[in-house]
Amino acid sequence: MSRLWDLVTGAMASWHQGKLFVEHTIAIDHDALHVIVGVLVWLLMGAVTRRPLASLRPWLWLLAIIGWNETVDLWVERWPDPGMQYGEGAKDVVLTMLLPTVLMLAVRAARSFSGRRGDAARRYGAGLQRVPLRRVGVVRARNGSSSSRSSSCFPEATRRPTRQARRSG
Repeated sequence: MSRLWDLVTGAMASWHQGKLFVEHTIAIDHDALHVIVGVLVWLLMGAVTRRPLASLRPWLWLLAIIGWNETVDLWVERWPDPGMQYGEGAKDVVLTMLLPTVLMLAVRAARSFSGRRGDAARRYGAGLQRVPLRRVGVVRARNGSSSSRSSSCFPEATRRPTRQARRSG
């Protein structure tokens, strides 16, 4: 158990040192860096999870990463006044999450701004297009059970032949 604890505290210290290195290497204000990194990590989490940015999943992953980051800050750093340290941590969370939250809500609201909901949903990646079962090869048998007409998922392979093709074939 002691080894596990040493591993966790070592990882936290390494994370903190790496973060300090980046903060001092880049000539950007600490607060601005939180805003920029928040948006970049949110976009990255959308790509990694393969979810649209209107989904909560990338946003929740960002919140978890920020929670880890602030936990490390509270664990490693010792300020003379805990109130100042907690206030700085809360400010970091708000600054990091504010722009991704606004952008996520804007993408979600974009569907209601457009008169054509289907086009807006496809354009902004919000939701999946519904395809009728007959287009993907699932048909209802007379007894009510469903069966696949073809193993292919392409609509062209599952369409019924036209009357003219049936007569000539």
